[in-house]
Amino acid sequence: IHSYLADYEYKLYEMEEDNKVTTEELEEKKKSILSSLNEKELELFEMAYTKHMEYKELAKALDISEHAVRARVYRLRLKIKEKAAFIFMAILLLFMRF
Repeated sequence: IHSYLADYEYKLYEMEEDNKVTTEELEEKKKSILSSLNEKELELFEMAYTKHMEYKELAKALDISEHAVRARVYRLRLKIKEKAAFIFMAILLLFMRF
């Protein structure tokens, strides 16, 4: 779970270095991605990535099976990855215009 968030933040850092995107712009994009999550997804994101809870802990907190937690985290990762990819492409296209 934790490595995915680290990868995401590293990609943001790389993008900032490569394209001179400001930290404020990256924070705005991050907020945009998080605002696209529904209430349950946001709760899962906060517990898994902010509080660094393990699958067993998440299962207990959400009162669901560990298998269900793994499936939800997987779908959440896909959704974030899709949104992030769209935003990254939009920024890259913006820079390519200049």
